[in-house]
Amino acid sequence: MRRLREHQLVTLELDQPTASIECLVLGIDGGEATLEPVEQEQLTLLSTLGHNALLTFEYRSLLITLRGTARRDDIERDARFTVTDRVTVPQRRRYARVDVALPLKVRPLGADGTADGEVIDTVTRDLSADGLLAEQLLPPAQALWRLELEVPDNGPTVVCEAKIVRHVGGGTGMRYTAISAEDRQRLRQYVAARKRAILANLRKKAR
Repeated sequence: MRRLREHQLVTLELDQPTASIECLVLGIDGGEATLEPVEQEQLTLLSTLGHNALLTFEYRSLLITLRGTARRDDIERDARFTVTDRVTVPQRRRYARVDVALPLKVRPLGADGTADGEVIDTVTRDLSADGLLAEQLLPPAQALWRLELEVPDNGPTVVCEAKIVRHVGGGTGMRYTAISAEDRQRLRQYVAARKRAILANLRKKAR
């Protein structure tokens, strides 16, 4: 089965104008993939209305080509590719996620939203603007937590509330339940910057 994956390098080919844009997959939601061009200025080759396009990527040593439409998203400053041929792509989270270890403090909250326990020092395993995976295995009976997350972007500590959504591999998956729009945007930008760094490293290794 043909599949796309986050962090995968793909090629977006346009007919008008004729262009080939190398991209990194930031995320996949239903039949739409969010792409980050290797050369950011190539976003200007796309219109906000969309172009007929082909998306080519490698899957298990085979080259797969999907037909669809590509457009520029000026708000998020990225590209979107929507599949129009018959292909199944995996459902993904709303926001792109990246593996990263950042200092994290968690503290249980009572039903009234007040702190109700000791602070636990841990780190993240991965992070998105929607939630994170904490290294610490937190008790499932305690649903709500206060988070203090240190993001290396020269900004203040991100303070928010979150709930436990799953336990995996000895860690705890959490989704934010109360976070400011500014902090969510900071996290989105940080994740995008990390993914661009991953892409740069992949390109160096490919040379």
